[in-house]
Amino acid sequence: MELVVRVSVWVYRGLLVMYPRELRARFAADMAEVFEDWLRESAKAHGPSAVAAVWSTALAELAVALPAGLEPNVIIAAGLSLVVSSLITWVFLRAVG
Repeated sequence: MELVVRVSVWVYRGLLVMYPRELRARFAADMAEVFEDWLRESAKAHGPSAVAAVWSTALAELAVALPAGLEPNVIIAAGLSLVVSSLITWVFLRAVG
């Protein structure tokens, strides 16, 4: 489970680039720390299925924030998002499978 948490936090930090620059500059470190704490506590209390629930909420939040953070490189960001979501799915399925 530790590997899943570490990879999840790494991926989440990468996804923070989708947020507006000002928000990232001010809150990215705190957001990543809260995400990691939330992920660890949820996984400890409820097991692997909690990881998916945490990710579901984090990605829904990202979907709300995404329009505000759009910059000229939207196509690159969309491609990165697809790659990252595929990585998340792979890691999760390996952890619970």
